[in-house]
Amino acid sequence: MNPAPNLPPQQESCGTTTIACEFTGGVILAADSRASLGTYVSSQDTDKLMRLTDNVYCACSGWAGDAQAVTDLAIYRLELDVADGYRESTSVPSVYRVARIFQNILRKREGYFKASFIFAGWDNVKGAQVYALPASGVLTRQNVTCGGSGSAYILGYVTHQWRSGMKRKECMEFVRTTLSLAMNRDYATGGYIRVGVMKFGEPMERIVLQPITPNPGV
Repeated sequence: MNPAPNLPPQQESCGTTTIACEFTGGVILAADSRASLGTYVSSQDTDKLMRLTDNVYCACSGWAGDAQAVTDLAIYRLELDVADGYRESTSVPSVYRVARIFQNILRKREGYFKASFIFAGWDNVKGAQVYALPASGVLTRQNVTCGGSGSAYILGYVTHQWRSGMKRKECMEFVRTTLSLAMNRDYATGGYIRVGVMKFGEPMERIVLQPITPNPGV
């Protein structure tokens, strides 16, 4: 019998589907809960909404280990901002500042980290904001953005259905339907839907939703 080949280890992926969008008075950040190793589903209970500061959270896609490594480096740099006197410990950083730290890490190690991020939060200067940061390191502010392997299936729906000035309830329904569509089409997107709602000056409200059956006409 021939011995089993020495296959390279696969890194766990959280590159499923993530989404963030602004609504009147706040932002919503959401993701599915499935993690995979290639075509093998390794977990249906992964939390992809990561706290960075009291006012900023991010959702990751790509290789889970890379995403965690970048996040750990960024959180350490944010702590140095306080230690170096750039920011008071009682004040919150700007959403852009947090996103820029992640961007600098990706650019300094260009091509090394295979992870993308979506940032959502609020600050005292610009209010509620959403930023997208793909693995290439190009940081852009967006009103609505999505990432991960399932995003290719829902970009058309997102572009057509999202509109500026939506209320919280409308935005929640939009996010739930969008992620449900991704789950219906992308094998790597599944489990349930974790949602984080942030309003100015308030901590994130976490909600867990079951996916819905999409309308066949969508």
